[in-house]
Amino acid sequence: MDLVTYKSISDGIAAPDNGDTRFYIRVTSRIYHEHIEILYAKKFIALIGDNISTTIIVDNQSTGFGTAETATLTKYITFENSAGSENGQGVAFFNNANQAVYYKCTFSLGFKIHFLYKTRYSSKIAKFMEQSYIWW
Repeated sequence: MDLVTYKSISDGIAAPDNGDTRFYIRVTSRIYHEHIEILYAKKFIALIGDNISTTIIVDNQSTGFGTAETATLTKYITFENSAGSENGQGVAFFNNANQAVYYKCTFSLGFKIHFLYKTRYSSKIAKFMEQSYIWW
């Protein structure tokens, strides 16, 4: 397997075709300031961080990090929402995936008090959080 370096996490998410093969994106230790959204067409994305304490994604939008009806796997990443009170309350984290796994992740929501973890197809829900933390 060839290794490719992308300028941002979003560029890595945009890279694979929309097939049914898991696409692994290694997220190296550092602080990333970007809005991450995994849309429906990008199935089977895996974001694998180096370390939960040093791999941090900071979003300053009221809509926060989001997934949409995908099979997402996320490990060893901290998600922070830095949008302050001047932006009003909003969603810090939104998961609408049919299948999602968060392993050893931290969610630091700040002023944004909403953590949405749902699916349109409640009978098909398959979400799993293991050794993960949510902080307000």
